[in-house]
Amino acid sequence: MSKRTHAENRDPGRTGDVGRSRSVLVAFVATTIVLHGIFTVGLPAMILGLTRGLAILNPDIGATRWRTGFG
Repeated sequence: MSKRTHAENRDPGRTGDVGRSRSVLVAFVATTIVLHGIFTVGLPAMILGLTRGLAILNPDIGATRWRTGFG
């Protein structure tokens, strides 16, 4: 068997696995960042936007009720 044939049949070993695991890690981090943004910025902003007209869900309703004596 020639050296070239031996090199072509050789298992790449860890070099192929490192590339795959790095891309999986990058995909995981990117997904985590996107989901974090959705749930900590986007969702609360949407909820506050939808409840802007509802008095009971107004963020200041507790202070208003405290000042008026819970009436």
